[in-house]
Amino acid sequence: ALYGRTFRLASSTENYIGAPAVGPGNAGLYTNEQGFLAYYEICTRVKQQGWTKIFDEEHKLNYAYKDEQWVGYDDLYSISYKIQYVQEMGLAGIMFWAADLDDFTGSSCNEGKYPLMNKAVNLIRSQIQSTISSTKSSLQEKKRIVCYYTNWSQYRPDQAKFYPEDLDGSLCTHIIYAFAVLNNSKLTPFQSNDEDTQSSKGMYSRILALKKTHNIKILLAVGGWNFGSADFSHMVKNEQLRKDFVQQATLFIRDHQFDGLDLDWVQIINKIIEISFL
Repeated sequence: ALYGRTFRLASSTENYIGAPAVGPGNAGLYTNEQGFLAYYEICTRVKQQGWTKIFDEEHKLNYAYKDEQWVGYDDLYSISYKIQYVQEMGLAGIMFWAADLDDFTGSSCNEGKYPLMNKAVNLIRSQIQSTISSTKSSLQEKKRIVCYYTNWSQYRPDQAKFYPEDLDGSLCTHIIYAFAVLNNSKLTPFQSNDEDTQSSKGMYSRILALKKTHNIKILLAVGGWNFGSADFSHMVKNEQLRKDFVQQATLFIRDHQFDGLDLDWVQIINKIIEISFL
């Protein structure tokens, strides 16, 4: 993950994994969401604001804390264990949520641009090359490296603004553009600037332009956590609505020149989750 989950501790003296918590941590300056920090926001806290950082050997991850604020996250060291697991289990690849949450400018962590993504991708590619060399195989093993692009990251303040042109396509085999929505059971753009207008290129066209310089597939995602489940449930319960959706969505994807559709149907029973413990 290119982000950390944050909590507000019940006591500043109990800050271990599993310590009691009373709610989500404070929102970040740029991501502006309680319980959530981008990697670059975490770097700022650890490197500049005096947060204490701990690496947990048992869980192979980091956490950091200051007063009642706590965050669990990956860094360059811990993410290597994730890639090791991918290789040991013979998994088909990895997914990044989301590219805009890494230190994409390289200005916060002093680790270069896209430090976490670069670390993970370089490890995967070096291990693939090592496997090829040791087996003398002429067929290169292909690992999928899926990078999500979020269409609301364009609205973040200052240096956190993120546009399609900021995404390093060389780090991905697949890019998933998040999100479209369902409107009357039809696949529909969500942001007002997703599609082209007479005066400007839309975000769809701008993300698809990455295919001109990179050998990648680009898909459109529909749904997401905030979209919920009701519209999906309504559509799939009715046979005719399902058929209509498949036909309309297929045309929509082809007309906009995406390579596929990602159904991000998140089943949410209750969006208000009471957090008692980390």
